[in-house]
Amino acid sequence: MSHLLSAVRQLAGFFFSPDGEMKRAWWMMSKQRVVLRVRQGVELLRALIRKILFLREDEYLRAYVARLEEHNRNLKEHNRNLEEHNRLLTIAATERARNLEEHNRLLTIAATERARELQDREAELTQALAVMSQRVERLSQHNQWLMENAMEAVSELQGLDPETTMQSRVVREIDSKIQGLMTQQQVKEVETRICAPSHQSYASSPNSIGSVLGTELLGGSDRQSQYLPREKHVLMVTSVLARGGCERQMLATADGLIHRGYQIEIFCFGAPPPEGSFIEEFSRLGITCRHAFEAVDSMARVNDGRDVQSLQQLVQLVDHLDVLAIGRALIRAIKDFRPEIVHCFSDFANVVGGFIATDLCVPRVVLMQVNVPAFRDVNGPEPYACRHAYRLLAAKSNVVMLNNSLAGVIAYAKWLDVPNDKIKVLYNGYLSNGIHIRQRSETEACRRELGLVGDMQVVGAVIRFAAEKDPILWLETAAAIAVARPNTHFLLAGYGELAEQVRDGIQSLGLAERFVLAGQTRDVGLIYGTLDVFLMTSRFEGVPNVLIEAQAAGIPVVTPNVGGTRETLLDGTTGIVVGNRRPLSLASAVLQILDDSSWRERTAIEGPAFVSKRFGYQRMIDETIAAYDLRI
Repeated sequence: MSHLLSAVRQLAGFFFSPDGEMKRAWWMMSKQRVVLRVRQGVELLRALIRKILFLREDEYLRAYVARLEEHNRNLKEHNRNLEEHNRLLTIAATERARNLEEHNRLLTIAATERARELQDREAELTQALAVMSQRVERLSQHNQWLMENAMEAVSELQGLDPETTMQSRVVREIDSKIQGLMTQQQVKEVETRICAPSHQSYASSPNSIGSVLGTELLGGSDRQSQYLPREKHVLMVTSVLARGGCERQMLATADGLIHRGYQIEIFCFGAPPPEGSFIEEFSRLGITCRHAFEAVDSMARVNDGRDVQSLQQLVQLVDHLDVLAIGRALIRAIKDFRPEIVHCFSDFANVVGGFIATDLCVPRVVLMQVNVPAFRDVNGPEPYACRHAYRLLAAKSNVVMLNNSLAGVIAYAKWLDVPNDKIKVLYNGYLSNGIHIRQRSETEACRRELGLVGDMQVVGAVIRFAAEKDPILWLETAAAIAVARPNTHFLLAGYGELAEQVRDGIQSLGLAERFVLAGQTRDVGLIYGTLDVFLMTSRFEGVPNVLIEAQAAGIPVVTPNVGGTRETLLDGTTGIVVGNRRPLSLASAVLQILDDSSWRERTAIEGPAFVSKRFGYQRMIDETIAAYDLRI
């Protein structure tokens, strides 16, 4: 480049030198030198031109390469986007397939449960028909025995031939009515008569079974002067002293009455169950518990049996118990203790204890119903006998009927066809010193004691493994929760005839690694202290004590809307009432609570306050004593 510039300068100096210098320089420069320099200059110019052109081509090339690199980058980004899109599509498809599979599984569970329920119902109906047939035969034999004894009694009293007397015709009429009642042809007529007449017309109809038997069943004004009750003595009557909600309320009531100066004694029809009872707790209060099976020797001292004639129509209520023997033992207990009040708990104890107590002219007879009517959906002689007995007792002025829920009051009043005000509401009472409530800070220690370690949520219940509590539905609900919440564990504390089915169900649902069966426990506070949610799945209930206790412990509860459960909680505040008993619906309510930590915080405050207000212990004792008042 420098050579080219030098040549150019020289040429310019040659041609444009002042004062003739150009001419002199021309002659001085040889021809060859000029030509060489010109050639060199031309070559240099050509080289410069080529270099300039190459530089422009290089710029174009670099720009093109840059565009290619940008295009490659765009292609790579597009490929990444496609890969991410494909990955998301794969995840979505997998999740959809999983959801469909879970939906199909839950549908299968629901269909299986429905089929099982139908099979159970069919089996129950078949068994009921068989039992009815057996009872018809037994009642026919029993009625024959009654007729023969009545005819002999009439013959002895009148000294006349029983076939020719008016009394014998009355006896035959009674027998024909009872016999006709038991025939299959008239079962529907009996059911129609149950539903059709009003309470007043049923009790007063001169042709009804109640009018024929009622005067003998509940008569005896001459006995009133013979019975001398002891003031503030209460005999509590129940079927069996298991560790259930009814018995827990009996214990709480007895404890409160003792502190108010009452003397209490317990009479139960059957032996304590092997799973446990409250006899030890009653004993600590100084209360004697008498049992019909222990009173065999004393039965011989009871009179010839006229006092238990009122129970003849109740012998078909149970197959495994001798109702007449129970009645004789109860008569002896009443005559020995001479209570001013006989307080019965549950249907069977109510009708048997009510008949005996009213026959003996006990001043006050209290019939405590702790559920909805047990026979409301059952056909056959059992509901007829129980309903008829209740209605005869409802007509007595010294009988008071109580129920622990408003739903129960309405259901019983409808079933018995009596006015709603004939049955009073007496809500359960929560005895706080009966349960050791744990604080929230003790949750980890409670779980560790039950073998639950790690970061988890726990759903559980205190439950009796019986058909009416439906533990199989509980397991199916747990399975639905487990799918949605892998860190959720489950805890059941209880006992019952379905315990083996519960264990098998846990295995079949694949929940064995996430389930704890605590068995029967006296420390229910330990169970409540472990839970995040208390789940109930019962088919029917009165006012469940476990829901009350869970809320008192600050645990949110979930329950189907059965019986009086809606009255047991603040729906939307301390728990959720589900409108059906389907596993997915119950699971959805549980998950709603598990997903929101404010539920636990809110229930810790609102739960104990609600329990104290509605299920106050002293309030229950006050209302119980008010029911004992002989002036009402």
